[in-house]
Amino acid sequence: MAPQIGDILETEIGYKFDIKHIADGELFFGRPAHPSWSQAMPIESWPHFCADLRQEVYTGLTTSEIRALVKSDHLTEIVLALVEGRGEWLERGNSGNVFRYGTQAIKVSSTVPYHPENPGHLTIKESVQQLKREFDTCMALLDLDIPGILPAHYRVVGEKAFMFMPFIEIATKENPMTELQCRAIAKTIHRLHGAKYVYGDSRIQAGLWNGLPFLIDLGEAMPYTGQGKRSWCRRRDDISALNRFFEEMGHVPYILERSRAISDKKIEAFRNKVRPII
Repeated sequence: MAPQIGDILETEIGYKFDIKHIADGELFFGRPAHPSWSQAMPIESWPHFCADLRQEVYTGLTTSEIRALVKSDHLTEIVLALVEGRGEWLERGNSGNVFRYGTQAIKVSSTVPYHPENPGHLTIKESVQQLKREFDTCMALLDLDIPGILPAHYRVVGEKAFMFMPFIEIATKENPMTELQCRAIAKTIHRLHGAKYVYGDSRIQAGLWNGLPFLIDLGEAMPYTGQGKRSWCRRRDDISALNRFFEEMGHVPYILERSRAISDKKIEAFRNKVRPII
């Protein structure tokens, strides 16, 4: 059903949004309690806005159409499970919602900014491209044999992109990594910088897969030029995030540059492991 002025969306985050105005391919939404405030989005993105904030998956396809795709691609079976509500919603990130289904964590493209009331709502095509960039970064880092990067697969089904990765529990203050495991994550960040990439997220998320430490979210990772103040600031921000990560895990804050003076013998096992395949 096409969106209409006055339509109301009740979200899982406790907000109500309503459609204020529709014109020239854009939809302006706001809150019923604030009639003078509104934010714009592409009109085509409204169904995705509604589904994403309800922690659902909307592809623009019927379940019958998705089921027909399962015969040629087993990963589409997971997509069908998410569309039918059989997945577990985990979190919302900058580049999409993350769900769990069995042993897989699946990031689903989103047209909605992390803060829904902010500008920057995407078209469907832009949201698919955004997740594809994250996948391409992941593949580039794997091709460089950088340790601590999870393998991934990517599919587009209807109007949504899906990035499939092994599900691992995020290390927390209550369930921390050892100092050795944290040092392995530090080495991964160091190798990212050496390959002219930055992690880019203010909070490092990591966990163990098959007993080895891996970064979990590469949604903000990107190449950098290696020149100028901005590139230095991005690397410095990674180091600050790494220090916070060590503190959260209960260890002395770790300055990445010092890693060069520390023997790698204890973590060579992490580097020499054969990269697992999903």
